[in-house]
Amino acid sequence: MQFFFDLDGTLINSQPRLFRLFCDMCPENRFTYDEYCAIKRRKVTQAQFLKTYFQYDEQQISDFHRHWLEAVESPERMLEDTEFPGASALLKQLSLKHDIYIITHRQSRIETQKQIERMGWSDDLSELIVSERKMNKESLAFSRLRDSRQSLWVGDTGEDIKA
Repeated sequence: MQFFFDLDGTLINSQPRLFRLFCDMCPENRFTYDEYCAIKRRKVTQAQFLKTYFQYDEQQISDFHRHWLEAVESPERMLEDTEFPGASALLKQLSLKHDIYIITHRQSRIETQKQIERMGWSDDLSELIVSERKMNKESLAFSRLRDSRQSLWVGDTGEDIKA
């Protein structure tokens, strides 16, 4: 059996990292972590968030997005992510009998690999699949799929559910 796990939101909690970066980049933010997460759970995009709550114009949003992409996967930021309880044990147990793939839409294969190594998951994986924002996760997963009846996707987004 093949298991495809999305990384952020299923195995790793990256929300605190994203919130702290948002606060650093948007000093006028007064939302608490819980308020920020509640808004993001409503699928409000970063652009909508900035426009609606902070009256950013299109140029400011574009600049924010560019700086965000430069900073969000920096080595020091990636250290802020934490494993969800039980993720290591689950991966270890499943890897004894099944192929395990971690798939993510992150930009940096190198920083993601370092994070996987820090979590101690490298030996449990058949493959780490990083889109580097060049392809969607669904296409990347299907290129490795052997039998859809013998595979399972675990994710937390609409894209994951669709796949």
